[in-house]
Amino acid sequence: MYIDSVQSMEEQTRHGKVLITGATDGIGFAAAQGMASQGYSVILHGRNEEKVSNAIHKLASRDASYSLYGVHADLSRPEEVEAMAEEILRNHPDLSILINNAGVFMNAYQEDGRGLEMTFSVNHLAYFHLTLWLLPLLRKNAPARIINVSSMAHGNTIHFDDLNLKKRFSGYEAYSQSKLANILFTYSLAEKLMEEKIAVNCLHPGVINTKLLRAGWGGMGSSLEKGAATILYLAMYDEGIHQTGKYYSNKKATQTSGESYNKATAQKLWEISENLTGIKFPG
Repeated sequence: MYIDSVQSMEEQTRHGKVLITGATDGIGFAAAQGMASQGYSVILHGRNEEKVSNAIHKLASRDASYSLYGVHADLSRPEEVEAMAEEILRNHPDLSILINNAGVFMNAYQEDGRGLEMTFSVNHLAYFHLTLWLLPLLRKNAPARIINVSSMAHGNTIHFDDLNLKKRFSGYEAYSQSKLANILFTYSLAEKLMEEKIAVNCLHPGVINTKLLRAGWGGMGSSLEKGAATILYLAMYDEGIHQTGKYYSNKKATQTSGESYNKATAQKLWEISENLTGIKFPG
């Protein structure tokens, strides 16, 4: 897809506003700094007000000219996702870029308040819920971008017979399922928005030295700046608005698992996600 009438890089730098979830540390924080340093207004999301305030203070101490805002929500609680989305609609009517970055890796089984497995709740349903709630605003501010952080660790199946993985829980399997869900959501949403000026893409950030990597795999990865590089590429440069429905790794579009292209799987996941979040695609 090619979106015409695209703002120039200079115009987007001067006027663009971006929301980054999970921006108080790790890759999200590095992406926030990268975009703020290029003149974007950045809304940092974190789990609570203290974390957000500390992250904004840390960034502002590096450069007082940064345009920074904060919102907070526990993404496993749908009422907080909606309250945060409503705050953004009221206070940030110029939002044109959404980066769904927040994620968890759970070594032990844990449920959210709805009785849903926490990894699926935070890593997929929160992406779905927040994106659809903000979609009317992104449409208003098109050309717009939606960027979902997935992983090369995405799995080969969605366990529809045991979505919570209660029968066979493992942190890795839950994470892999959620990252496949991110890709299926990206491809489905891109198709639904094909005739609109909203690009929807996803990415693998790399094996990066984050608390999530240490929780799931131990060891050390590459720098946070390297982890943010593909996010920034899709958020700020031309390819990220000219292309949609793609998965990127190291700034290049690449293929994903065979199941990620299964239309029946994508449709079933979409319907389940609508039922679990209570939000429908605003057609």
